[in-house]
Amino acid sequence: MAFAALSTAVTAWLMRDIINKIFVSQELSLIGGFAVIIILVSAIRGLSTYGYTVLLAKIGNAITSQFQKRLISKILSMKVSYISKKNTSEFIVRISQNARSAQQVFIMISTTLGRDLITVVLLIGVMLSQDIVLTAVAFLVLPPALLGVSSIVKKLRSISSDEIGAMDAVVGATQDALHGFKAVKSFRLEDEMEARVQKAAGGLEDKANRVMSVQASTGPLMETLGGVSIGLVLLYAGWQTTSSETAPGEFMAFIAAFLLAYEPAKRLARLHTNLQRPLKAVAKLYKLLDADEVEGIIADAKNLDISQVAGKVEFRNVNFGYSKERQILNDASFVAQAGKVTALIGESGIGKTTVFSLLQRFYEPSSGQIEIDGKDIKLVPVEQLRDAISYVGQETHLFSGTIADNIGLGKIGASNEEILVAAKAAYISEFINELPDGFNTIVAESGSNFSGGQRQRIAIARALLKNAPILILDEATSALDNKSESIVKEAMSNLMAERTTIIIAHRMSSIDHADQVFSVEDGKINPVDL
Repeated sequence: MAFAALSTAVTAWLMRDIINKIFVSQELSLIGGFAVIIILVSAIRGLSTYGYTVLLAKIGNAITSQFQKRLISKILSMKVSYISKKNTSEFIVRISQNARSAQQVFIMISTTLGRDLITVVLLIGVMLSQDIVLTAVAFLVLPPALLGVSSIVKKLRSISSDEIGAMDAVVGATQDALHGFKAVKSFRLEDEMEARVQKAAGGLEDKANRVMSVQASTGPLMETLGGVSIGLVLLYAGWQTTSSETAPGEFMAFIAAFLLAYEPAKRLARLHTNLQRPLKAVAKLYKLLDADEVEGIIADAKNLDISQVAGKVEFRNVNFGYSKERQILNDASFVAQAGKVTALIGESGIGKTTVFSLLQRFYEPSSGQIEIDGKDIKLVPVEQLRDAISYVGQETHLFSGTIADNIGLGKIGASNEEILVAAKAAYISEFINELPDGFNTIVAESGSNFSGGQRQRIAIARALLKNAPILILDEATSALDNKSESIVKEAMSNLMAERTTIIIAHRMSSIDHADQVFSVEDGKINPVDL
């Protein structure tokens, strides 16, 4: 940038000698030398511009990449209680849009304060070397320019946040339409979803237009004041040239420096204005990065040796509510014996799934204790706690990748043989082998290219591969037909063998193999006689 700026200033400075020696003094022998110098200076400027442009792009892309990595790392370390309150569109915008805004801020500041500031300073040096008074005349418009830009910046600050919020709304509306695509088709909600997205997009368009309108208002201001400055310079320079002995070369060098400094000076004046949009986006990015919502690290943690876990689970006088107005558990107590099957029954929304969330420390109880083999889970590192638990839910989430990849997530680095053994125990290997690509079949988003029973058995294979001592089954067969349920129950019997199993169920037929049953009602957990 310094080389590019210096070559620009040299070009302006050369104008004095070119005019005075060639056009005034008629020293034509110097033409070739000046031509060579101009060519060399231009080549240096071109190569320098290429160099800093490429370097800035690489650094900017690295900034975007690093922020995206930091963001996803931060999000994955956050509490479930925090994430569940947010719309996923907010996180997507932070990772995709706001991270790139950090790159824009860096490049904008670097080019403006680096290239443009150095260029203006050097060209002002050239102007001062020619005529100090003329330079002062040229800068008479600076105070009103600063006042005008300051007023524009204040307006931009208030509306830039609205534009970012409107972007969140567009992404959110689009996600709703895509995630619920089958429901949209089934209920013929195409027009409604389209109207929502169009409303959000229209809001974004309006906010973006307002931002651009205010931002662009620096143009008329700077052009007008620039014209005033040029007019004053011409008036003074014309009078000076005709009424004194000043050579035209000095005037031409000054004018060349002044005109070359005009554009970078405008960019410097607009910097604060142009930064407002990306800075607001970066502020949102840092708000997420600085959020104190990560899962805590325990200072005096008690290690939980998975190989030694028997699996006895005990809730003792546990109280919990998602809010002060929404109390779910009241002095709830029960014991799931090690190696036994314990069932929880009760109406929907009564708090059965909450028990599982508390056991995995997705949420923390307001009082009471939860223990595994007599150890308070609050004092156990959360990673070790979750390593000791396998979970199969009613809605099975399959990740992008192949079937083998999804099963293998139960044990990172598992061999193909281990994955095959788990698939056989989950009664799904036969189905997989009938597929054209077998275990290498690509899973569509959320596993939509498989039936509910097939997704459940993939999840069971994943849990089998994890081989954790404690198993949680959350309505794992409630959405299946009788044939699929029968196959899945066979697979689950293999999964439950020699493990502490806690089941949530509505139907008694789903828990006929339970060793003990508890009823969840009015925030209490009470034993049920078998």
